[in-house]
Amino acid sequence: MSTGPHSTLAGRVCSQASGALVVAPPPSLVRAVVSRLSAPPDASASDQATGRVRLLCTEAAVRTAMVDFLTASGAADAVADGRLAVRTVPSLDSSFTLADGAVYAHVSIPETQASEPTMPTGFGDVSGDDESLYTALSAPYEQTWANADEYDPDVPPRSQVVESFRERWPEAAETLAATFASAETLRTDSAVDPVLVCTLVAARHRLLTMHLGEWVEDVGFSSRTEVSRAKGRLVDADLADTEPETEGVGRPRHRLVPTAAVEQATGAELLATARATLVE
Repeated sequence: MSTGPHSTLAGRVCSQASGALVVAPPPSLVRAVVSRLSAPPDASASDQATGRVRLLCTEAAVRTAMVDFLTASGAADAVADGRLAVRTVPSLDSSFTLADGAVYAHVSIPETQASEPTMPTGFGDVSGDDESLYTALSAPYEQTWANADEYDPDVPPRSQVVESFRERWPEAAETLAATFASAETLRTDSAVDPVLVCTLVAARHRLLTMHLGEWVEDVGFSSRTEVSRAKGRLVDADLADTEPETEGVGRPRHRLVPTAAVEQATGAELLATARATLVE
C-alpha cells in the first residue's frame, strides 16, 4: 500500500480528469483540497488543479475546516467556478476518496517519536487494480451524495473580497492580497481574524473607518460593528490610531492611521506583527 500526506492526495484528486468523490474528509484534507483548487495557475506544476472535486462531509468536520477564512473564502471561489462542490450529511461511517478507479483510505500515519494522532493525517492507496472494491464503494456513496445537503461557505469568494477592495483602494489592495497570501490560516475565532487584518491594512494605508465599514457590509464580509471592535483592539495594542477628519458637513469622521510599528510594513510583516502583539 502506498501512502502519503494529505497535500499529496489533494494534488492527485484535483488533477484528475473526472470528478473525485472525497467521503468524510478530515478538516486537514478539506483545507488541502481547497488550497490546491484556489492556488494560482502554475505552468510548471505536474499536478495542476484541472478537475472537479466533490467533498461529502459531516456537518461537524466542514464547520471545523471552514472556521479558517482562507479555506471558506477559497472554497467559495472554487464553488463559484464549478471546480468544487460540497455537501453534508449528519454522519458518515467511512473516510476515503474515490478518484479515477482508485480508492484512497484516509489513515493515520504517526511520525517517529510523535504522539498518536487523534484524526486521519494522511492516505493510503488500498485498491490498486481492484475494480470490484471501487465499484462496491462507488454506488452507495454516489447515492448518499445525491441525497446530501448542499453546503454554503457563507462568506464571499476571496477573489471578490480582494477585487472589491482594489476597486476602492488600489494600493491598499496589494497589501491586503499579500497579507492573505502570507497566511497559512486565518481563523475567524482567533485574535488576528480576517476583519482585524483588513482593519490593520486600512490603518497602514490611512483609510477612513466609515468607508471601511461600508465596504465590509457591501461585500457581505462583516459589519461596521466588527470593524469598530477590530479598530479598538488595534488601538489598545498600539498598532493603529485614529485622527478626526472633516469631510463635508456633519460630525468629523475618523481616519485610521498606523503607528510606527506597522507604518512601513509589508503584508507579511503586518500579519507577523499583529500575531506577535495580540495573543492568538
